[in-house]
Amino acid sequence: MISKIYNLEILNKIKKFTNDDFCNLSNKEMEWLKYLINTDESDSFLSVEDKKELEAFLGDTKASILPKIIIKNKPERNKESWALLWPLVKTILEGKNLILRFKLSDSEEFKAKCFPYKIEFEFYKDEWYLLWLNLNEDRKKMKTQFSSILEFEIIERENELFKEAEKIFLEEYLFAKFWVDKKYIDDLKRIILTLIDFNPIFEKDIQNNLLFKIKYKPSEEGYMLQKFRQLGKRAILVEPRFLAEKMLFTYRKSLERYSNNQS
Repeated sequence: MISKIYNLEILNKIKKFTNDDFCNLSNKEMEWLKYLINTDESDSFLSVEDKKELEAFLGDTKASILPKIIIKNKPERNKESWALLWPLVKTILEGKNLILRFKLSDSEEFKAKCFPYKIEFEFYKDEWYLLWLNLNEDRKKMKTQFSSILEFEIIERENELFKEAEKIFLEEYLFAKFWVDKKYIDDLKRIILTLIDFNPIFEKDIQNNLLFKIKYKPSEEGYMLQKFRQLGKRAILVEPRFLAEKMLFTYRKSLERYSNNQS
C-alpha cells in the first residue's frame, strides 16, 4: 500500500481520481490511505490541494488505528534533511542542475556542479539520498545523503547535457569481486546494505572467507571505492586487480598524510 501512495507515477493518477479508470481501493487500503495522509511525511509527497481531494474522496472512511506497531531502533529523524526533499524533487522534475556544497566528513567540504537524476530513501537510516552526475570531475556518479548537503543553488541545464547523460546511463556493466572474513559475519548485513547499489551476489565459501560478486558502471567507480573505504577491513576488493591497487594507493596516501601530521 505504501508503494502505491509514495510512487510518483501513482500520485499522478491520484490527481485524476475522479476518472473512472482510477484504481479501485479495498476498504483496508482506504483506511491505510486515510492514516498515511495524516502523517508528517505525507507533506513531502502530497500538496495541500492533493490532500484535500483525497480527503473528499475517502469521505467517512475511518483511518487505520495502529496501537500495536512498534518500530525498534528507529533513528532520530533529521528534520532538516526532510525539508530538502521537495525542492530537490522539483529540481529533478524540472530538468535543472545544481551547484552543490556538501561534506564528506567533519573536516572535508566540497563544491560541485551536478546533474541530479534520482532520489532514494533508506528506511533503516531514515535518510534521503541524492544521486547525481559530477559535472566537474569526469562525469562520475555520486550519491550524497541529504544530511551532508550544506547548501545548493538551482541553475539552468544546458541542452547538450541531456544527450551526454543518456550515454552515461546506457553504459555497460563491469564486474568486481570482494571477500568478507568470517570473523566479520555479524557485520554481513551492514556490508550488504552498504553495497546494495551494486547488487552483491554470494559466489562461494573459501576457507575463512566469503566471496561476493558485484556489478558497476565505469562512472560509478569512484562512488563504489568510497563505499569500500567506509567498510575498511570488513570487505576487501580482490578483483579486478587495478581496483585493489587504487584502494592500496589511497590507504598509502592517507598513512603518509597522518604520518606527516605526527612529525
